[in-house]
Amino acid sequence: GIAIECSQSPDTQTLVTPSPVGVVSFLTRSIFNHAFSGRGDIHTGKPCMLPELGALPRPRDESIATDHPRLALRLLAPYVAYSLPEDTADVVLTRKESLAECLLIESHALSVNDNLQAQMRRIACELLVPKNPSQDTSADRNAIRIAFEALSTLKTTTSAMASRETLAATLQAMVPSGSSIEVLRLCELETIKSLFTPLATGAGQNLTENVKIAVCRMAEIMLHLSRVMYRLTILERHVTRRGVSGNGEKPDVLIGFFSSAIDDMARTFPDEVCSILPEYSKMWTRLFNHSVLAGQWKTAYSACVKNPKADYREANLHRLVRAMVDQGALKELLQLCTELGRCVSGTEALITSSRETIDLYEIASDILADAATKDIYSIRAASREPTSLSDYLGSLYALHASQKHWRRAAQSMDLRFANAQNALGPRGRDYELSLQSTEVREGIIVDDLVLASVGALNAIELVKDDAHKFIVSGEFGPHSRIPVGEPENEHLGMVSTNSKRSRGIEGSAKAEESMSGNTDRLANFMSSVELFGRAVRY
Repeated sequence: GIAIECSQSPDTQTLVTPSPVGVVSFLTRSIFNHAFSGRGDIHTGKPCMLPELGALPRPRDESIATDHPRLALRLLAPYVAYSLPEDTADVVLTRKESLAECLLIESHALSVNDNLQAQMRRIACELLVPKNPSQDTSADRNAIRIAFEALSTLKTTTSAMASRETLAATLQAMVPSGSSIEVLRLCELETIKSLFTPLATGAGQNLTENVKIAVCRMAEIMLHLSRVMYRLTILERHVTRRGVSGNGEKPDVLIGFFSSAIDDMARTFPDEVCSILPEYSKMWTRLFNHSVLAGQWKTAYSACVKNPKADYREANLHRLVRAMVDQGALKELLQLCTELGRCVSGTEALITSSRETIDLYEIASDILADAATKDIYSIRAASREPTSLSDYLGSLYALHASQKHWRRAAQSMDLRFANAQNALGPRGRDYELSLQSTEVREGIIVDDLVLASVGALNAIELVKDDAHKFIVSGEFGPHSRIPVGEPENEHLGMVSTNSKRSRGIEGSAKAEESMSGNTDRLANFMSSVELFGRAVRY
């Protein structure tokens, strides 16, 4: 207690009281003055607003309060619990955020038991993510709709964009309850920049009073959104993303916070506005990222298809499929393709207007085939643990086999055979290898040639109709007459050369010739008899 009191009121001129307490106070003050004499005055960043941390060494990064969270935790807690009347809004905000970060950091300490750890993280989350005060949702949605329509029609009155300070001053007048720090963060939102910049440059003088009220209400709602996004960023920085046994941490803690924030946005903003907000689509992407890290595959899939931005949907679906294979979740991927994938025709849109009906089976098939086109043999030969690397072609075969699409399973094995045969050629190597690694690589290629030739034969023999036990070697992809639904419909046959993907022994040049009709596809026709002969040869 004496040490803390001395640290808060350093005074080198204080006389020593002739008592044991006075001597202790003098010695403690001397220690503080000597130990931290090099700290100096801090005029920027969080430390300048927290004089109660003056006893601690100067942090290396002024964007954080201190490099000593355990000591700062005990110094900040009283000021957060009992704010001083003279404290500004920025000081109060900085103390809460700094205390929350200290709690999150200290929750990882080995000396903290499970119950205390969970309690520290709960308190930190309450400081970082305050609940939005109850409002009239219908009135807010109507105000946002009016403000959005009005602001979308405004244009800047000058050729130069408004400065950040000008935009902040305009927003501060609309949301006086926000601190200057929060308003500056609000200026970083893309929606704020695009909609409110014209107001900062002088536009909007002719807005009616009702529209101005709606604009101010939208600014307040966007301020709350900015607060939530910043606090989620702090949680991302400090909360463990994967579950760790025995520490009281749940693997879906961040998923819950992001799901709650997305639901709050969906309730607050009108559908037509919410679907075009950049912050909304980015929130779905962040939820997807944490779902993948936590192995919550159904949540990750849902975050993909519900993302309103098409570019994010496509990129995240590619990441989802590859991440599931890389993390050993092939079984879960096959289940998702069965439970959630919907069979659509080749001419139908990839994602419907509801963004919830896609053919995950076809997408996964396409992604896995694309991922297997690199020189995987050199990578496996140079790896210390080649068996731990992802086998995308093996996963592709398992995907078709799980749907009982045996001819497509045979095609995937033929693709494996073609890739292995290409790798044996003079241009099949992408990396320079040592002599030992080269021998290992050749052994892996030979193993794949045997596996692919036998596997293709076994798969084609499982096709029910004997008249259609054939493939066109070198071609792979969804064909309009190769069904992706009921396996008993596999007797519909092949299509013309316009397949989505064509791969042959001679590479993409031969594929283009095949697609243009310059190559006779009959030369690559292989029935079960030809496949049997190839299996015998290898």
